[in-house]
Amino acid sequence: SSGINAEYGDLSQPLPSESRRSVSYSNRNIMVFFKEWKTTFPHGPPKTNISPLIKTGRYFFLIAGVVYGYNRFNTLAKNEVAIKVHEDEVRRQFAERQKAKKIAAGEAEMNQLAVDIGVKK
Repeated sequence: SSGINAEYGDLSQPLPSESRRSVSYSNRNIMVFFKEWKTTFPHGPPKTNISPLIKTGRYFFLIAGVVYGYNRFNTLAKNEVAIKVHEDEVRRQFAERQKAKKIAAGEAEMNQLAVDIGVKK
């Protein structure tokens, strides 16, 4: 009989269904964002009698994938070492060229400054 019950209705009763975005849990509808998130199984519970061949195949392919990934990682790691050596050499050569350019530009600037202020060699 308080203002809350009059405004919001009887809270002991289940909430009204909200289109297709609600799921029922113990007489209450709780809103979900995607209907795929429902915990109920639309096609029944999962099968318990899975063939031993399928079970063995799953583990075989799981182990095969781990072995493949391990070998692939090692192959790529070896290739990366060779690539890094080449990149380091290219960086070293680039740094040498930049250093030479900087020295040449500094000398040219000093020579031009000497001409501008009238210093004779």
